[in-house]
Amino acid sequence: MKSMFLTAASPTKSMTLDEVMGRLKRNKVVHGIVVTGSAVNKSFGPLSDYDILVVLGETKVKPRVVVTYIDSRLADMLFTTTKKIKEILGHNKLDFTGDSFEGQVIHWVKEGNILFDKGGLLKKLQKQFKNKNFPRAAEDNYLYGIWHNINYNILQNRRMAKSKDPIYAITVDVRLLYSVVQLFTSYFAFRKIPWRGEKAALRYLKQNDPKFFNTLAKCLKETNRNKKLKLYESLAKLTFPTRKLWKPFATTIVFEPEVKVNPKIVKEGLRFWERTSIK
Repeated sequence: MKSMFLTAASPTKSMTLDEVMGRLKRNKVVHGIVVTGSAVNKSFGPLSDYDILVVLGETKVKPRVVVTYIDSRLADMLFTTTKKIKEILGHNKLDFTGDSFEGQVIHWVKEGNILFDKGGLLKKLQKQFKNKNFPRAAEDNYLYGIWHNINYNILQNRRMAKSKDPIYAITVDVRLLYSVVQLFTSYFAFRKIPWRGEKAALRYLKQNDPKFFNTLAKCLKETNRNKKLKLYESLAKLTFPTRKLWKPFATTIVFEPEVKVNPKIVKEGLRFWERTSIK
């Protein structure tokens, strides 16, 4: 059986950005190019990568992302089509979530430098959404789900941290690796702030919520398991708008995916379990 896990040597590794952009502009399938990220602002440095949006016409291959190298720098290439750009332009309001693919395309075009725009679609898009912000409406079901998952992880981490079994101890260490990252990203979901990558998120926290930023930094550096758990729980409280974790011995409920979660539904669910369990 042939493997699908394939890579190829980067054909642009030794080429400059200008050389690669020139070749793309001359390719008939390419209808637009936008360079964004640190490459178009003062933060561009020796360790910076390239973020490039490429707009294609009709092609047999349907790429969404290509990761490669340009001038020995990592290059994150996002692809879309003229058809998709026209679909986005059909929305007079910015009614895409900031984390959607459409939202990412709009953000890159708004913040980037248009190098090539064969049909003028990118300039139209940039103008249409220039002064509009994303109403990133994370669904209630999603927020309820991560609220439940974070609190559940805390209960499990507390339980296993009490064990003298070395496997349990390492399990807690592994769980904390992804649990802390989950809090980091969830912070923005609860506040309906579009995710723009780790660097942008950290800069936002440092400026707007230094308490969360400092607690996160301490948690990441802490090597003592119990101290790290305490810092993790502090981060969880700061993540939630209520600043509260589950009460001791609390009962909670998660519904089937098709159920639209709201306060009434949750109360009915908890009452259902209470009636069912004590009959």
